[in-house]
Amino acid sequence: MSVPLTAVKGNKRLGNVPYAIGLAGIMVIGMIGLLALNINVQTGSAKLRVDQAQAKALGDEVSALRAEVDRIGSVTSLAQQAAALGMCPDTNVAFLNLGDGSISGNTAPNGGNTVPWSIPDPDATTAPITIKIYPAPTPSPTAEPMSADTTPGGEG
Repeated sequence: MSVPLTAVKGNKRLGNVPYAIGLAGIMVIGMIGLLALNINVQTGSAKLRVDQAQAKALGDEVSALRAEVDRIGSVTSLAQQAAALGMCPDTNVAFLNLGDGSISGNTAPNGGNTVPWSIPDPDATTAPITIKIYPAPTPSPTAEPMSADTTPGGEG
């Protein structure tokens, strides 16, 4: 026995309400995600500014320290330090042959005044340069960024 097929009519219609609620939920989740991403980017940007300022300050300190090492290691400075220790340049050059133990060259002792012009006078020079390094101010993360048309300390 076979039953003939008949069309079923439904009176219940879901309508647009569940679709609109689902779409609104997706939009709210997307906006919350965008807000979280924006906050994360702003936090990273503030940290980057602080790190860049610190890197610049450290770079300036490295430059100052290299300049100080170059000044201290200069020929004039080393000659002055040696003279202050009582050292003097040796004009009598002698060589020791390690194979047979013989000495060749002038072995006369140095009197200390043989080349007086080669030692700079420590009293005639100025005091060493002192370099003071001040750390760069670190911008606060809540500070407003400066616009491109303004300059620090002046009117734009």
